Amino acid sequence: MYKRQGIPDGHKGANVTSVAWSASGDALISGDDAGGASVVRLEGPSAGAHTVRFDAPVVQVAFCDFGGGAALVSTTTQLSLLHRANGFKKTPIGAKPRDGAFGASAHAWTRAAVPEETLAQLEAEESGTTETAEGLFSSASSGNAKGETKDDEKSKRATRTPCRVRSEYWMFGARPGRRLWVCRAATAGELSEAKVLATVRPSIPEASAPPGSRLPAPTAPVPKKWEFGALHALGPCVLSVSDAAIAVVDVVSAAVLAWYPLASPGGRGRDALSLIHISEPTRQEAISYAVFCLK
Repeated sequence: MYKRQGIPDGHKGANVTSVAWSASGDALISGDDAGGASVVRLEGPSAGAHTVRFDAPVVQVAFCDFGGGAALVSTTTQLSLLHRANGFKKTPIGAKPRDGAFGASAHAWTRAAVPEETLAQLEAEESGTTETAEGLFSSASSGNAKGETKDDEKSKRATRTPCRVRSEYWMFGARPGRRLWVCRAATAGELSEAKVLATVRPSIPEASAPPGSRLPAPTAPVPKKWEFGALHALGPCVLSVSDAAIAVVDVVSAAVLAWYPLASPGGRGRDALSLIHISEPTRQEAISYAVFCLK
């Protein structure tokens, strides 16, 4: 039976800005405006709260896998990966800083946004390691060299360094200039590495009518400079929600399919809608939906 868990002590004196559950339902991650991120596991050897400190307010938190073994923490300045196997140590993703409410999300379709030549280069770099379910060894040390006896080969096998089975996490990160970083993180045991493989700047159409509304496209002036915000996987698309706009991005064609401007604080009029709440998208399959509450 799960134990009752309250707000982690790491959030005392701060305002929680983002909360996300793992798909398995046994791990929770939360972030606050003081730069605290807490991962709460409800059972298992690592049950309890684990708090990690960042140098900037947390914009969005999200898990990368079903069981909550890896998580994304997006602050106003940096995107980082937390991995349970190495004690939730921070692994920065990308070296270029940013300044704003930019989010990130794991996404099953991220690989489709990476150029083929980049994927080929990545596979070539990693082809020197072969892994098996039993414990796998580096292919550079495998095989029987000329002149080796069976005893030599047996001794060599005993001294090989095992290669841990790798896990991969693919994700998008919002960047200034309405761009998306296409990122991949790989873990092997307690080691983790993260790379930015590409930067995508989707094309932007004219503003759309409000989601689910019969109103026409907005007639009032719309913001020309708006940014991607918190990101959510929505089928083969990315849903972006910021203070200025809601946008749906097709990750394969690198195009914004639709977007609608949100009212600035205090804005009024028929076209001045504000976002009250958005539910998490249902799943990452081709058919998916999210629920908006607008006023």
